[in-house]
Amino acid sequence: MINLDKIFLYLFVYIVEAGILWLYIHDVFDLKYSRILKTSLISIGYGILFLLSFANSLLLNTVIFSLINFIILKVLCTAKWRTCFFHALILTTFMGLSEAITFAIFSKFNETYLYTNIHITSLVLLTVSSKSMYFICILMITKWGGLSKDHSEHRNRVTGLLNAIPLILIYIEMVLVSFLLTVAPSTVLRYILFTSSFLLLVINFIIIYIYHYTQKKNEEFIELQLQLQKEYAMAEYNKTLFIHNKNQQILIHDIRKHLTAIAQLNRQSEHEKIQQYLDTLLNSSDLQDSVRVSDNEMLNSIFCQYIKICHDKHIKFRADIRTNLLQKLNFPELTSLFCNLLDNAVEACNDIPNSFIEVSVIRKNNSNLTLISIINTCNNAPSFDDNGFPASSKKDKQKHGLGLKSVNRIANKYNGSIKMYYENQSKTFHTIILLNNA
Repeated sequence: MINLDKIFLYLFVYIVEAGILWLYIHDVFDLKYSRILKTSLISIGYGILFLLSFANSLLLNTVIFSLINFIILKVLCTAKWRTCFFHALILTTFMGLSEAITFAIFSKFNETYLYTNIHITSLVLLTVSSKSMYFICILMITKWGGLSKDHSEHRNRVTGLLNAIPLILIYIEMVLVSFLLTVAPSTVLRYILFTSSFLLLVINFIIIYIYHYTQKKNEEFIELQLQLQKEYAMAEYNKTLFIHNKNQQILIHDIRKHLTAIAQLNRQSEHEKIQQYLDTLLNSSDLQDSVRVSDNEMLNSIFCQYIKICHDKHIKFRADIRTNLLQKLNFPELTSLFCNLLDNAVEACNDIPNSFIEVSVIRKNNSNLTLISIINTCNNAPSFDDNGFPASSKKDKQKHGLGLKSVNRIANKYNGSIKMYYENQSKTFHTIILLNNA
């Protein structure tokens, strides 16, 4: 029969575990409901665990602990069910391993107390030790293990297989705890059991790391795919613009013939036909503002849209691109390189009076190095990350900065380098790119 001291001790245990779960879900997940509802659901769930603990069934308590945690996570959090299931197993595994390691450590000093009626003082000490270890483990994986609510869920089958490992670990730790509670092992075996429990704990941390790493890589891969799709769409647009510029050149080439035809109609006093002819020419889609900043027609088509964007936003745009440069870069590479950089420059110039963007592409003297320089107005000095790139000021940093990664990928392909810096005196942002044999 369970005495009153043990009832209060078990109640204390589940209050502590409920508090640890509260901290865990607030650090890892985005939650859907109010504080009162969250507190009520966790209290009900761990109240059920407290009542079932008197059944003294290790298997039942372990299964119900996992199930209750899964239900709480699924109801309160915005994550998918497989993610909730994985985290419920992680919580169960860490809780069980912390108890197994604590039992193994205590059995080292006392061979018999685990296998007879445990004094309440020893039980309190055992409980405080195991729950302290459980709390430290949870704190480590939430604060330093990379689990964060800022990361999106991107799962694949490989990540899903990680769910099987905590299930295996839970089974092993149940065997260890059952063995420690029923058999008085030898000194050597106690050391083996302690080492095994510790190694299982290490394995669990490795699982957390792998889980976080695969989530991060999946997220980066999907975002990169989205970025490549965007660049491909932009490249297709610029190809269309390139064709349009060709058609415009043909129209301009034929202007003498059009003027001759209009003069002939004028001599015949065909004023209505002249008006129709002029309307047709003026409304032609080919008769629009053109741009030619270099001898690279693909580059001209890219700059055409940014000259128009800058004109609409009242940003002064100047370009100086020397001949026979960037000939080896294909259309997607030119699109990725200049569109990403010019998008950032235009964004920095927004709502700044007398803002400007200057682009120059020159060949360095007596070398195969091509120097690309972009200078734009920027009122506020950005902070820079470890790679020397401007750190994103947006909330979801994982989803930004991909454009500069794409630019860096092209620079690396041509054995080049990128340098970015801010000049306080002139309030300008400078991007310098060196490409070799471009």
